Amino acid sequence: MDMGRLRAAAARFPGCVRGPFRDMMECPDGAGAVFALVGGYGGSTVYVPTLRNLFGECLLRGAAEEYDGRNAREIAGWYGYSADYVKRVLRNPGIG
Repeated sequence: MDMGRLRAAAARFPGCVRGPFRDMMECPDGAGAVFALVGGYGGSTVYVPTLRNLFGECLLRGAAEEYDGRNAREIAGWYGYSADYVKRVLRNPGIG
């Protein structure tokens, strides 16, 4: 997953972060804290959502902005989705 693109998508769409992490994102350097917390503990026994789960809506919005009709495979690699999923979501935005 391309962390630079993930950070950029989260910065462009801060309101799409889910749950209690939304409040953290609004704090000074909150984004850094959220990335550190999720990057260090995401998916472990102490449940912290994965980056893709936490920022899923941001990723899908970022993918939609960058999609040119031919680059689904490239976008899939950037955001950690399959090319088929990217195409399906961009055709039917309500399923993401």
